[in-house]
Amino acid sequence: MTIKLPNCWNWHCWESVRSEVINYLLLNIHCMGEISKKETNKKTKRSFRTAALALGISITADALDYLAAPLFSIPIIGDVFDVITTGLLYSITKSKVAVIMNLAEFIPFVGDFLPVYTVSTLIWIMREYGYESFFKKILALISNKR
Repeated sequence: MTIKLPNCWNWHCWESVRSEVINYLLLNIHCMGEISKKETNKKTKRSFRTAALALGISITADALDYLAAPLFSIPIIGDVFDVITTGLLYSITKSKVAVIMNLAEFIPFVGDFLPVYTVSTLIWIMREYGYESFFKKILALISNKR
């Protein structure tokens, strides 16, 4: 089956339409690249704010856990504080690994004196920003025996 085109649809018309379409597509691709650069900058700024917020909450929670040890060592009160802090950090970081590490807070005496929240948040930040390869290189350098 062939489609019959009107006489005005000759090769020159197709050539101009095709070049306009190509120019339009190239302009859209260029604009999308610029938009993705702006979104990347926003994501980087948001990621830094998220990491700073999570780290601030972690340090505060560990300080309260250590300084208010007599109050938070009461089983119900301490566990409620730990659940709230773990849930808050998960809602910020969305890291299941950090949640598993934060469960160490529920171990009596050990969880009260170790900075579990701060360590788990620092590990999350290292994994999020790609610093773990840097630390692996440092560990390999330290452990290398000559």
